[in-house]
Parts: sequence; structure tokens; C-alpha cells
Amino acid sequence: MMRKWIILSLIVCSCVLSAQEAPFFEVDPSFPKPLPTGWINGQVGGICIDSHDHVTIVDRRNITEEETETAVPTPPIMMFNLEGDLINSFGNPDLVPRGIHS
Repeated sequence: MMRKWIILSLIVCSCVLSAQEAPFFEVDPSFPKPLPTGWINGQVGGICIDSHDHVTIVDRRNITEEETETAVPTPPIMMFNLEGDLINSFGNPDLVPRGIHS
């Protein structure tokens, strides 16, 4: 009898959990705002949001030699506020391996 209650409880719990809708996300084409003049970034390696709603982006630095001749590589870590303004950046781009497979 106890086994039937456990199974019934598991079925009810799974039905309740499956009834929850997934969150809806949409792209904001205005985020982030343009980077400082002359900066160029590579592929995004990761995105984190902290407790102050700052969006931190990790740059993989996989830019071409031609791009480095015409622009300045971004620091490997860039932090933006929710409006898309660059509020902090740090890290020496020369100390980060170039590309994901370096």
C-alpha cells in the first residue's frame, strides 16, 4: 500500500513540474552598445551575470592578424551594465592564448 502512495506522489510531482513553462528570452540587438573606437573582439567564450546585474563577457581572442593590424584587441574580460554601457574591462590581451585551441 505504501508503495502505491509513493508511486502516485511521484506521478503527481512530475506532472506539476512538467506543467511549468520555460522562461522566454529574446535577442536585444542594441546590446551591448558599440565598443570604444578601434576595439575589436573575438568570439564570446562565456557570459555571466553578477548580483548587481552586470553582464561579464569573456573574449576568446580568436581574431585574425589582419584585424590586429587595423584595430586594438579588447581586454579578455569586459563588464557591461544592463543598458549595455561598458563599465569595466581588464586583463592583458597579450597574456591570453589566441583562439580556443591554443
